[in-house]
Amino acid sequence: MIAPIYRFLFTAAVTLFLLLPVHAQTGQDVISQIKAATTDTERLEIYAALAKRYIYASGSNQEKLDSGVLFLHMQLPLLQSTALPLTNIQRATAWAFYYCDYSKYCAKTGQTFKSNQLSDSLFTVISRLDDYRDQGAVLKQTGKRIPLFDAVGLTRVSCFEKLRALYQIKGDRNNTLGADIDIADVHMLHGNLNLAEKELLTLLETGKKSHYPYLHEIYNLLSVINYYKGNFNTSLNYALQTVKQMHSSRDTSQAMNFYARLAHLYYALGETASSIEYFQLELSREIPPSAEAYPARDAGYLVRALIKENRAAEAFRYFTDFMKRYPSPDDHALASADATWAYYYYSQGDTANGERYMKKAIQRANTLQFNNEVTQEVNFDISQYYFTKKDYNNALRHLQISLQEAQIVNAALLLKDIYHLHYRIDSAMGNYATAIEHYNQYISIKDSIFSEVKSRQIEELQVQFESEKKDAKIQLQEKSLQQSRLIRNITYILIAAFALIAALFYNRYRMKQKVNAELEYKQKLINQKNASLEQLITEKEWLVKEIHHRVKNNFHVVASLLEIQSSYLRNREALTAIKESQHRIHSMSIIHQKLYQSDTLSTINMREYIYELVEYLRESFAIRDNIHFNLDVESVDLNHGYAITLGLILNEAITNSIKYAFEADRSGDISISLRHISDAQLLLIIGDNGKGLPSGFNAKTGASMGMELLQGLTEDIGGSLNIKSENGLQIDIIFSYKTSGPHLSF
Repeated sequence: MIAPIYRFLFTAAVTLFLLLPVHAQTGQDVISQIKAATTDTERLEIYAALAKRYIYASGSNQEKLDSGVLFLHMQLPLLQSTALPLTNIQRATAWAFYYCDYSKYCAKTGQTFKSNQLSDSLFTVISRLDDYRDQGAVLKQTGKRIPLFDAVGLTRVSCFEKLRALYQIKGDRNNTLGADIDIADVHMLHGNLNLAEKELLTLLETGKKSHYPYLHEIYNLLSVINYYKGNFNTSLNYALQTVKQMHSSRDTSQAMNFYARLAHLYYALGETASSIEYFQLELSREIPPSAEAYPARDAGYLVRALIKENRAAEAFRYFTDFMKRYPSPDDHALASADATWAYYYYSQGDTANGERYMKKAIQRANTLQFNNEVTQEVNFDISQYYFTKKDYNNALRHLQISLQEAQIVNAALLLKDIYHLHYRIDSAMGNYATAIEHYNQYISIKDSIFSEVKSRQIEELQVQFESEKKDAKIQLQEKSLQQSRLIRNITYILIAAFALIAALFYNRYRMKQKVNAELEYKQKLINQKNASLEQLITEKEWLVKEIHHRVKNNFHVVASLLEIQSSYLRNREALTAIKESQHRIHSMSIIHQKLYQSDTLSTINMREYIYELVEYLRESFAIRDNIHFNLDVESVDLNHGYAITLGLILNEAITNSIKYAFEADRSGDISISLRHISDAQLLLIIGDNGKGLPSGFNAKTGASMGMELLQGLTEDIGGSLNIKSENGLQIDIIFSYKTSGPHLSF
C-alpha cells in the first residue's frame, strides 16, 4: 500500500520543486537527496528534515509552507506502516515530530482549531510510552525542534511546561527542576533577563535544599544573564561558582561552555592572560559536532588575545592547526574564521591579506542566520572595516544588523561597543543629533558596567578566586608531600621486602642448583640405561625379524618336501590332502613374510594380506580365466594371531568354493568382505554363486575336515560361524577383535 502513495507524493514533490521559482537553487539537491535514500527509515528522516526546513524557516511565505506540508504528507504512509523497523521510542518521536510540524503549519496558515487538535495528538502519542522518563525525553526533543523565537501556535516554552507538569505528577524533583531550568533558559534567550534571573535564583535555593546534582547549570545561566546585563562582577562570581560546582559534582559534560564563559568574561574585562588560559582549557577538550560555529568563534577570540599579549606567531600557528583539525562547512564558522584572519593580518600590517579575508567575510555575511551571536560579531567587524574605509552607508547597514542581534538578548557589553561605533559613524556622516543620542547610550552603559566600585569588586573576586586556587594548590602540595612521604616509607618497606625475597630466592637458587646437579646425574644414568634398553630393543627386533624369516623359510621347506612326496604318490585322495596342506602352509608363510618385512613386527594389514592370498590361490588352481573374485576389505591391522587364524579360514573357504561350488568349465564369482560392524567387532564374509551345499546337508553332523577346521578356527578367535546355502554358499564369521590376539590351537 505504501509504494503507490509514495510514488504519487514523490511525483508531486518533484513537480512542485520544478514549478516554484523559490526552489530553483535547491530543488534538484532535494530531489537527489530523496532518490539517494535506500530504506523507508532513511526516507522518513529526509522528509521530516525537509518538512522542518520549510515550515519553521518559512515566516509567512505560503510557497514554502506548501512545500513543508507536502513532505508531511509523504511521511504519513511510512509512519502508518508496521513494517518500519523502529523502536517504540523512535516511532513515538517520529509521530511527535510529525504532529508538531503539522500543528505549526496549521497555526501559520490560520487553522487554529486544527493546530490545537494536532498539538493534543502530539501529547497523546507521547503519553502512550510506558516509562515516563521516555515520555520526557521525547517531549524535550520535540520542544528543542521548535525554533527559539517561533511564537506561533505550539512553542518551545509550552513543550517545556508540559515536561515540567509530567515530572511533577511523577514526583521526580530533579527532572522537574531541570525542566524549570530549560524554561528559564528560553526566557533568557528571549531577552527577558530579569524574569529569567528571578526564576533561576528561586531554582538555586530549591536546588541547594534538595541537593540538586547539577547546580552548575543554574550558576552558568546566572553568569550569562549578568554578563548580558553588564554586571561583570556578579557574572564572574557565578562563572567561578559554576566551575567550582562542576568539579565538585564531577559532571564535566558542559565544561567547554563553562570555560568559554570565564574566558569571555576575562576577555571583556581586559584580563587577556586569564582569558587565554580558559580559552585554551575550553578548546583543548574534544569538540562535539553539535558545537557548530562556536569553537571556531572562540578560537578566533584566543587568537586576538594572544596578539594582544604580543604572541602573534603562536596565534598564527594555533589557528592554522585548529582550522585543519576542525574544518567546518558551516557558514557561521567560516565567516568567523575569515574575520579572525583579517584581524590577524591587519594587526601584523599585512593590509593586502587583511582586505582579502575581510571581503570573504563580507560575502559570507549575506548567508548568516539571524538570532546568532556569530552573526552579530561578524557584522560588527565588517562595520568597523567599512568605517575605516569611510564607506559609512555600508558601515551603518552592517552595524544595524549587529545592533538588532545584540538587542535580542539585551547584551550590555555588545551594545556599548555598537553604540560607540554608531556614534562615530553618525558623527562622520554629520548626523549630530543621533550621534549625541548614541554617545549618551554608550556612556550610560559604560558607566553602569565599569564603575570604580564594580572594578574593585571584580578585583576582589579575582583575588579571592586566585587565593582559593593558591589554597587549593597548597593543599594539593601538602597532600602531594604526604603522598611522597608515604611513598618513601612504602619504598623502604618494599626494598626490605625485596631484599628478604632476594635472599630467599638466592637460597632457593642454591638448593635448586644442588637438586639440578643430582637430577642431571640421575638423568645421565637414565640415559645410559635407555641407550642400553634401546640397543636391546633393536637387537630384539632384529631377532624377531630373523625368527619370522626362518619360520617362513621352514614353511617353504615343508611345502617343498610335501611337493616331492606328492610326486611319488598315485592315490588321488593322498595327493589332494598334500595339496591342501601346502595351501595351508603357504597362507601361514605369507603372514611371517609380511611380519619380518614390516616396521611394526606385530600387526598385519588384512587388505594387503587377503589380496596376496587370493592371488596365490588363483595361480595355484589356475582359475584366473573362469572364476572372478570380488574383494571388499577395509584397511584393518590385526596382530599375527588373528591374521594366521583368518588366513587359514580364508584358505579353507576359498579352496572349498574353487573345488566344489562350480561345475567343470563353468565360470563363477567368489566374494570376500571384511568390515567393522561396531567399534570392537569385525564381520568376515566368504561367499560364492555356485551350487551351494547338498540338500539335507548338516554342517554339524556331516562335517568334513575343512568344515571342522572352520568351526575350530572360528572358536579360536571367539567368533560365531553361520553358513547359508541360498543361490550359492555364504560363510559369515563375526568376531571381537582383542589386541592380545587369539589362542591358536592348530
